[in-house]
Amino acid sequence: GLKWAGEHKELLDEYIQGITVILNSWVLTKLANFVLSVLKPPQPTKICRDEAEAIAFLWAKCQTARSWGGSGKDAPRRGKTASTVRASPEGVGVGV
Repeated sequence: GLKWAGEHKELLDEYIQGITVILNSWVLTKLANFVLSVLKPPQPTKICRDEAEAIAFLWAKCQTARSWGGSGKDAPRRGKTASTVRASPEGVGVGV
C-alpha cells in the first residue's frame, strides 16, 4: 500500500487526475475522510455515497489534465496544466 505508493509517487502524481471512493458505510466514510485529511493527496479527492456523486465530482474537478508532481506542499509543478481534457458521453479526448 503506502510503501508502493511512495516508491511510485512520481508516476502516480503524473497520471492520476482525481480520486473518488464510493462507500455505503457512514463509519467507513468518516474513517476514510480522516485518513485523507492526514495523507492530503495533491489530486482532487472525495469520498462519495454513490456513483452519480462520484462522477459529478470528477466531471467538476478533472476537466484539465494536470501534473501533480514535485515535492513539498508548494512544489512549482503542483497543478500545472499539461493539456486540456475534452470529455463527453461519447468518450474522452486529450488536446494540447
